[in-house]
Order: sequence, then structure tokens, then C-alpha cells
Amino acid sequence: MDEIHYDDFAKVEIRIGTILTAERIPDTDKLLKCSVDLGELGVRTIVSGIAQWKKPEDLVGRQCPYIVNLASRTLRGVESKGMLLAASDGDGVALLHPERALPPGTSLRSRGSGKAWYTGAMQLARSRSFWVSEWTQRISRSLSVAFPPPSVLLPRAAGIDISDSSIKWLALEHVKGAKKVATYGEHALEEGVVVSGMVQDVERLAEALKEVKKELGGITSAHAALPEELAYVFAMNVPTGTSREQILRMIEFEFEDRVPIPPSAAVYDYRNLSWDDSPSGEIGVVVFPREVAQAYVDAFTEAGITLLSLEIEARSIARAVSSWGPREPITLLVDFGRARTGFAVLKHGVPIFTSTVGVGGDTMTEALTKNLSLSKEEVETFKNDYGLFSQGVKEKKALELVSGTASALADEIARHYHYWDTRRNERGERVTPVGKVLLVGGSANLKGLPDYIAARIQAPAERGDVWRNVVSYDTYIPPIDRRRSLQYATAIGLALRGL
Repeated sequence: MDEIHYDDFAKVEIRIGTILTAERIPDTDKLLKCSVDLGELGVRTIVSGIAQWKKPEDLVGRQCPYIVNLASRTLRGVESKGMLLAASDGDGVALLHPERALPPGTSLRSRGSGKAWYTGAMQLARSRSFWVSEWTQRISRSLSVAFPPPSVLLPRAAGIDISDSSIKWLALEHVKGAKKVATYGEHALEEGVVVSGMVQDVERLAEALKEVKKELGGITSAHAALPEELAYVFAMNVPTGTSREQILRMIEFEFEDRVPIPPSAAVYDYRNLSWDDSPSGEIGVVVFPREVAQAYVDAFTEAGITLLSLEIEARSIARAVSSWGPREPITLLVDFGRARTGFAVLKHGVPIFTSTVGVGGDTMTEALTKNLSLSKEEVETFKNDYGLFSQGVKEKKALELVSGTASALADEIARHYHYWDTRRNERGERVTPVGKVLLVGGSANLKGLPDYIAARIQAPAERGDVWRNVVSYDTYIPPIDRRRSLQYATAIGLALRGL
């Protein structure tokens, strides 16, 4: 249990309110809208997530304690100006009432020498409605980023990146105080094992992971990534100093508006949005469907690999390419892959938004192979050496084939960039001014692509340096060349998590 000082408790204003009216909010089975008489504070509309246990008609006339100095928030289009205090257990919610009728707006005060007067009956109890279940907590610990165990207590681990078509792995080791690559590689996946990030065949994925395990040089633990197209990512504000357990409850409360699955069917975690991970009042939240995460856990377990953590790909890539400095600007990360492109908005290296579009480098490869009768090796050479620049007649024809995909990608980048760069708050201030675009992924090697994107959005665009937080090129040259290393951005970021 996290202790707080009396001064922290004294900031919370709790008043007795009398419920005048109560009704269900349409299109939700959780929320009730109540008109609450708070005496000198007036009548307020307060939304509470108790509709599963309480009927509106049973609430009218009852008195309950409310926190009245919380910032208002809008739930399903209704502005709520307070929070109901209630207890809950495995049987549902229990409302709290004064032992006798009190004037509406009566304050709840402390009694004694600086100690809160709350008794066990008035405390928020652990239950299914406010807390994650034991199963969810077990998986949530895999997702946990806020309080990882000390690295000295963790075994050596590889970063394992699973896509629809392959498994990439990379492990780092310390040699004379410097990080070096211990092992890396790629193993092809049979078609249909993983589709759009969802594991379709746990047994076949486990068999592939067993083959990967043989190449890990005795390493039997791993950090892995989940595809962001299946995740729900958002930022939210929390009071500075809020405990982790309280933040997790607040995240659950956000599900109603932000996530189309209930907390019981999800795993989730958060990270502080500050450059040094210190409490900042703003957090980045990631939510995954529980069954998606469980399929990955099952595959690793069956393969005999201890899975230490799961996180979204964007978070892994950010760990590799972000500077982690206080002046790092908000960044639009673009992972230009074979079949699709992932977008993430990073604030101090933490994703606050992700999306995926069906634009990938395979479209260019197929067009060049088909129309110019080039081998796959010749296609890669053309994309890397000529790309969006043309010289001869053959290259100009190839440029026409390549530019269609490049233009589609640029359109999506521009759409994401301008939306986030121009967002403003109620005071007209820019909320997320995007400072640069970082390109990663194997298809980002297309020659001329950064300049092409920069010209379209009129902002800096560059390929990410996936080794910047691993090595200094003055002392060590990684065994993966620069072009190929862009394909290993996720695996490198995961490997860094293990150090």
C-alpha cells in the first residue's frame, strides 16, 4: 500500500450529496447519470459506473459521499462534475450512506491527529469492478513498463519480433563495458500462422519459436512485441503523485469512452510521458485484447522460452531510435514494412497514438518484378540504388511503378502529420507540435524517400538510427549493415529492454 501525507488527503473535497434524479445513459450498460444536490455547491450532474448493480429508481432520495473537486470530464457526451465513492466486492457495488440524514453539501472531515477517518467500510475495496483479475494481473505484469525488476535480477533475454511472414531475433551482451550483438537472425513463418498480427495457429508458431531458440546461444528468455494494429493507444492526464494501483483503476474508467472491450477482456499498462520517466501528470496507455496477448504467451510457453514482457512494436522501435533527451521533439514514427505501414506519435519516446495502413513495399517489388522482369535481388538493388531518382529509360519506367506506392505513403504521412501537428487546446495552443518524421522498416531504404517525404510535409524527415542507443560506430561496427538493420528496429529495441 502506498502511503500519502495528510496534506495530500486534505486536497480531496468530499461532500454528502442527495440524489434527485437518476437515469441510464443510452447505448451503455454501465453508466448512470444522476442529478445530485450538493447544497451550497448547487445541483450537479455526476456520472457513475454502477448501472450493472443499481436501478435508477432505487437511488432517488439517497445520500452518498462524492468527491467534488475533481476536474470535470465528459462520458458518452455527458459532462460529469464529481465522483461517487462506493465500495465493491465480488458480489457487486455497495453504496455508502451517513447513519442519519445530513444537509446536502455537508463536508466529510478528518478526526484525530492527522489521520484519515476512513474505516474499512469506506475504503475502495479490491474487486472485479475496479481491479484487474488475477489472470489479467499476471499478463499485465508482462506488459508492465512502469516498475520493471532490476536488470541484475533478470536472465539474459533476446528481443523477438514476430510478423505475419517471419520471426526476427536479436540479443545483446556486455563485452568490456560495451554493448555488442551476441546473436541475430530471421526465421520464415509459414503462411497463415500469424495473420494481421493475430496468432492463428499457436502450435505452428511454437514450433517456429523452437527453431529460433536453437539459434539463441543458450538464451531461454525473451521480450516480445505485439502488433499495434490490434492495440488501443491513448494519452490521459492523472494527478501527479497518483499511485500505480489508482492509475490502473482510472484507466479502467476510461474504457467506456476509448476502448470497445471491457477491462475483463483486456490487458493494459502505462508509462509516464516525461523524458526521464518521472511522474508528469500525463501518461501513455496501451490496451490489448486479452485473447491476443494470451495466444503469444501460449506459443512462447510451448516453445520453452520464458516470456519476460510484451509491448507494442512502436514502443520497442522508440527505445532503439529515440534520443531520450529532454529536448527531443514529438516525433511521427513511420514503420514502412513489406505489407503495411505502422504509424506512431511519440512523446518522449512513448507512443500516444498508433495506426496501421495497408501500404507496403511489396507492392513496389511485385510491380517491378512483373513489369521489368527483374529478379528479387535486382529489384532490391534498384530500390536502394536508384529509387525515386531516374537516369535511363528503364529507370524512368521503374520510377513510374515505384512512385505510386511512394505517393500513397506520402499521402498517409501527410495526413497523420498535419492532424497531430495542428491540434490545439481550448486556449489555442498547439498540443502536439510534430518536430520530425522518423522512417524505419525494410522498405524505408528506398533511395530518396526521406527527401520526398520532407518536401511533401515541409518538415524534417530522416531514417532512424536503430543503433544509436546500442553502440558507438567509433568503437564497434554491428554485424548487420545499415540498410538491413532498419528491418531489425523492433528486435533491437526489445533487446535493449533486457539490459
